[in-house]
Amino acid sequence: MALTPDRIIALKGVADALQAAGHGNKTAIALNQALRLGCTVKTLYRQLEEAGLSQPRKRRSDAGQLSISREEAMKLMAIKTTAQRANGKDGMAYENAAMLGRANGLFAMGKLDKETGEVVPVAPATIARAIRSYGLDMKTLRTPAPHRGAKSLHPNHVWQVDASVCVLYYLDDGGLGVMEADEFYKNKPENFQKRAKQMVIRYVCTDHFTGTVYFYYYLGAESGEMLCEFFIRCMQPKDHEKEPFHGVPFIVVLDPGAANKGALFRNLCRLLGIKVIIHRPKNPRAKGSVEKHNDIVERGFETTLIATRVESLEQLNEAGGKWRRWFNGNRKHSRHGHTRYGLWQTIRTEQLRLAPDAGLCRQLMTGKTAMRDVRGDLTVSFGGVSYDVRHVPHLNIGQKVEVAQSPYRTDAILLIEQDEHKRDVHWVCPAVEMTAGGFRADAATWGEDIKAFADTPAVTSMKAIEQLAYGVEGKLAVDQARRERKPVFNGLDISSHLEATTPASYMVRPGTELDIKTPVTNARKEDLLASPADLVVEVRQLNLVQLAGRLASAMPGEWTPEHYKRISDWYPAGAPESEIGAIVDRLKGFTEPPRLRAVGGA
Repeated sequence: MALTPDRIIALKGVADALQAAGHGNKTAIALNQALRLGCTVKTLYRQLEEAGLSQPRKRRSDAGQLSISREEAMKLMAIKTTAQRANGKDGMAYENAAMLGRANGLFAMGKLDKETGEVVPVAPATIARAIRSYGLDMKTLRTPAPHRGAKSLHPNHVWQVDASVCVLYYLDDGGLGVMEADEFYKNKPENFQKRAKQMVIRYVCTDHFTGTVYFYYYLGAESGEMLCEFFIRCMQPKDHEKEPFHGVPFIVVLDPGAANKGALFRNLCRLLGIKVIIHRPKNPRAKGSVEKHNDIVERGFETTLIATRVESLEQLNEAGGKWRRWFNGNRKHSRHGHTRYGLWQTIRTEQLRLAPDAGLCRQLMTGKTAMRDVRGDLTVSFGGVSYDVRHVPHLNIGQKVEVAQSPYRTDAILLIEQDEHKRDVHWVCPAVEMTAGGFRADAATWGEDIKAFADTPAVTSMKAIEQLAYGVEGKLAVDQARRERKPVFNGLDISSHLEATTPASYMVRPGTELDIKTPVTNARKEDLLASPADLVVEVRQLNLVQLAGRLASAMPGEWTPEHYKRISDWYPAGAPESEIGAIVDRLKGFTEPPRLRAVGGA
């Protein structure tokens, strides 16, 4: 129905009536007006909107309020995030997480019904809206943490090394093939497994300060030997006119791969004086320079291989070298605005540490070191040659030190120590120059001069202790005090601290009289041998129980309760031990009790 002027006037009346209607009356008014105008309620409201007469909906009184607290949202997201798969797929819906949390009493996750007083679970949409409002949704939580990049100080200060699987692999019939996306992807791992030993590995090294990149291709899987070979290649001099990048870095940064943490690479770096930094897992930004140049090499060089047939690794590395030299020498780095080789050429003499030849570097991979004792002339023996260590502080005679052949000098060794942070500290110790007679060239000459080494820490400490004890200065004064037998610290009271000590109070402990089994007491061996008739004999008195026990032993198989009753009548206070035989006879013959003899004049 067209919106004629008359129709608009009629709709204006409807709009005024709806606006004036109270709460709950608008539905009836809209129905009556729709019947009057000959249309449905839906059409009525649509025409009111088209005529510009509709009123905006009132904002709900609880608009902007959340029925879920932040603490509840945190608990729900704790369930949801921990249920994620390793690939990051979000596997649990808000509704399932809410049901699990409610069932275990972690939260209510509901709103109060004012009419019934019940807590009604909120809808999943309400949960999602509250979580987004609190900034706890997965999209927000997955945003990366802020980072602050680290700087390097000069060329060859910091290198970053990384290895990646190239888009090429070795073909069975020779040559190299490109891994097609429809054949090699995550859902077909068996294809990767078939080609595992034929994969082409790309090793990339970048100088962090200049951005200079060096890469080389190898066949097979990553290994410690492969990493060392690539690293040695990076350090070796090349064609200086075309590729100046070389030298030994001060720091190298790698990911926590097994080969990178292996003994071969660590030994090589340790003896070359290179600090190895292994960043934490799943943190590729820590070596962002090499990660980015991996992408640059793949997109800038490897994508061009579709235009040619690569027959061998040698051909691939030769083509890669040409592209590498062009890229480093012509493309300007966006950070410093220079070509990479151009800025690398600013390296100073003290910053460029020349690497040993490749053969010696390979020997260093084994990390052969030895423990040696510091000898009395402050030297150590290594390989049959004496090396001077007197310039190394805090060494004492007889102290064990770790030494190795220096990779930079044939006439010196490295003395390796560790600082308080467990980092290696290298001391270069030169060989001792000897004369034709086998003496040290720097030794003192008889009758001409006197030379002495500086005191070792042990000697210095001993001198200080002696001077402190006698209160004097100088070795001569200490010796004089010793000769005069002066007491230390001008004499010490050696007993006052003993007298001042309050002894403990001890209680008298009750004892048990010794039960002497022998009838002879107070007799010496000489008396027994001299006049046995003069000895005093003491007879042991047995109580009733002891007497019964002795009698029972003397009458095996014959002792009865009747016997006990008789001796308790006869001897209620017991009897002497010497009367056992007479009592046994009396029990057997029921004779009169024996007459007791007085002992000891009693």
